[in-house]
Amino acid sequence: MWSSLHSEGISDDGGWVQYTLGYPNSNDTLFVKNSKATKIFAFLKGSKGTFLGDRWFGCMLPENRFRLTALSTSAVQDYAGVDDFIFSSNGSYLLLFRRNESGALVLEIRNLKGLLVKSIAAITSYTLSPDGASIAYCTSQDGIGAVGLLHLGKSISTTAIVAAPERIYDNVVWHHLGTSVTFVSRAAPAPAMTADALLFFKLQTKKLYRYDTTTAKDWSTDYKLASNYVSSLGISDTEDSVFFGIQKITIPQKELEDAVQVWNAADKELLSWRQEYESTENGLRYAMWIPEQEKIVFVSTDVHPDIQLTGDQKHALVYHSDTLKPTFKECADRDYYLLDLDTGKESLFLASQSGAAGNVFFSPDGKYILYFRAEHWWFYSITSKKHQAITDASAVNFSNDVNKQSFPPDNYGVPEWTAGDTSVYLYDAFDVWEYTFALGTLRRLTRGREHQIVYRIVSTKAGNSGAVVYKKTTFGNQAPLLLSGVAENFSSYGYYLLAKNGTLQTLVHLPKRIFGFKKAKNDASYLYQVEDFNVPTSLCIQKGVTSATTVFQSNLQHYHYGWGKSELIDYTNSKGESLQGILYYPFDYDPTKKYPMVVSIYEKQIGEFHRYVAPSMLNGSSFNISVFTSNGYFVLLPDIVYEYGRPGFSATECVVAATLKAVSVASIDSSKIGLNGHSFGGFETSFIITQTNIFAAALASAGIHDMISHSLTEDAPHKSNNWRFEHQQLRMKRSLYEDYAGYVANSPIYYSANVTTPLLTYTGSDDVQVNAKQTYELYFALRRLQKEHIMLIYPDEEHILFQPKHQYDITQKMLEWFGHYLKGYPKPDWFAVH
Repeated sequence: MWSSLHSEGISDDGGWVQYTLGYPNSNDTLFVKNSKATKIFAFLKGSKGTFLGDRWFGCMLPENRFRLTALSTSAVQDYAGVDDFIFSSNGSYLLLFRRNESGALVLEIRNLKGLLVKSIAAITSYTLSPDGASIAYCTSQDGIGAVGLLHLGKSISTTAIVAAPERIYDNVVWHHLGTSVTFVSRAAPAPAMTADALLFFKLQTKKLYRYDTTTAKDWSTDYKLASNYVSSLGISDTEDSVFFGIQKITIPQKELEDAVQVWNAADKELLSWRQEYESTENGLRYAMWIPEQEKIVFVSTDVHPDIQLTGDQKHALVYHSDTLKPTFKECADRDYYLLDLDTGKESLFLASQSGAAGNVFFSPDGKYILYFRAEHWWFYSITSKKHQAITDASAVNFSNDVNKQSFPPDNYGVPEWTAGDTSVYLYDAFDVWEYTFALGTLRRLTRGREHQIVYRIVSTKAGNSGAVVYKKTTFGNQAPLLLSGVAENFSSYGYYLLAKNGTLQTLVHLPKRIFGFKKAKNDASYLYQVEDFNVPTSLCIQKGVTSATTVFQSNLQHYHYGWGKSELIDYTNSKGESLQGILYYPFDYDPTKKYPMVVSIYEKQIGEFHRYVAPSMLNGSSFNISVFTSNGYFVLLPDIVYEYGRPGFSATECVVAATLKAVSVASIDSSKIGLNGHSFGGFETSFIITQTNIFAAALASAGIHDMISHSLTEDAPHKSNNWRFEHQQLRMKRSLYEDYAGYVANSPIYYSANVTTPLLTYTGSDDVQVNAKQTYELYFALRRLQKEHIMLIYPDEEHILFQPKHQYDITQKMLEWFGHYLKGYPKPDWFAVH
């Protein structure tokens, strides 16, 4: 009966909403309901629900069925054999892509009464224009390949672009304004996902340009076209250039299975990485075609094969991702060069800049390059060719070092831009700031710091940010900003409108979790979800700032049970830092009785405060809070803060302080407290029980137990694990050879003799994120010391258990493990000694 509610969308005028209810058995249902909650439609296993205004709704059903529903009359049209559907932007047509008896794809254009207006046979691919008013399609029939445009206006018209015998056309990509298209072609006998020609068509002039790599004199035979997917093709803003993917032609190096492997310590990447991903030399590169000049420019070179285009595609940052490898960071630093695509001149732009995502950004109109460096924001003006600091003069810290999660510290999120590259929005820990380029001013727009509220812009991202040509959405210079606002301790959530004059208007603010916020396209109607630990998720709609209406309340059976409550507790660590944790009460709480408690740990978990957890929602990386509170346990989720070089000791100090505080404020039996953690939490758990005996039982899953051996192993992306210690979550900040004593001091396995707490561990047999041998090592240490310990190995599982039978099994074993040690239940059969 327990479901997960997901908000799927709101109609353009706010009159209807759609949502899904998902169940553990995957028996999901899509619902459509009017905003007054008086009329409802249900679609079993429905998907891809789409509103057409407030009058029509279309969705896919199982077995390739499509259903169109008239929302006012409830009339239904069903169509079989449908692969996909599209509504025209003018609201007049339904486009169905259906399979005929021979399996070929046919495009049917129907009016909303269901009458067939036009059909196009033998469709091989199609792409909707940015405005939704036209569709580009490729066909292949009777040995002839063709590309055409279908215009969906008051009447339907077509534009034939090209047709040729023994040719296949593919991957039509539109200009962001819908005024031109580019696509690729290959000979009919050639393998799929290959191409030998590039084409470009301008709608206004109806002129078609073609670049044929088999005949062009400036084409290099060292390369092949690699432009058969959307992100590998793009048209410049000015429509004078087409950017396209190319790939070096290499002779595969076939290695014999019994050949000796050669691992050189100076290799750019590990041999295992190269075996899976080949060489960076074989990666995607880019060239620029200038149709009017009938020439191409190889933007990528052997020296700088990697490129990122600026917002107007007049310049590019070029680099070689291998230059500063081998690296012991997650991503190697990069030497960026700025290339002028008109002149071909390039110059060093940034040396040793972080290669991590989220450090270099391009303004949409190409005027500026924004980057985060040395814990501050900087920008480069393309016109003046000057670098200038934005935030170094500010007393406010724009680098995110709150929990020492990364070193060096990262920024507080992706910047947003206003139209015309006028200004950019940045974040500190609490507030939204606006930097105006013409004035050189940095202005704080919100007052979150004073009220301990974290404000962020609700972005309306569109398009494929990984495409070679990407136009980021901008905000109007005078339009109000839609903001989210979350209390620093997650005690309340809200959404707001920030006017240009600085006025902040509250749309909704509640001491509950609010998420899934959506706005109707043509109306000030807002859809969002609300929940609390003891209040199941509901779907709400409100118009403007008026009171919200509950459209749907999930899991009504919840109210048959005494769910308990959650509260925040305050405590301090040894350094006097103020922290909070979440204490969940048992369902049947009676303050005159003593209850056991399970402490579940990771890092900062305060964000879970208002989250609803259905008891049937199991997973393979953490335990279910409601399962334990419904079985008569307190559950504590404490926040942990860290010192570099002391992750284990930091965790111990915070967790012990939080546990003692919980015992002092609630009726908890201090002799019946358990400890649980997964992955990094598994490391913390096994370390903590070597430092204190306040826990009566513990469970550490997929944890790191020996920092030395783990730092010298390979992780899932085929990198050495050094980076996790020196630059990321394990927070050692220095290498093993710079702080050998620190690595030993923070490794649980070297304190194994101190363990008096019965410990259960588990791991997936195929875990490569935290090598399963870490769990084996701890097992053998505790076995030799004759400690009370059981290890579980789940076959064919990795870092997280994905098989439902294993998720159920570990949940049952958790209950039985803590049930025995914290409640005195008999030992289950799997405890048996053999």
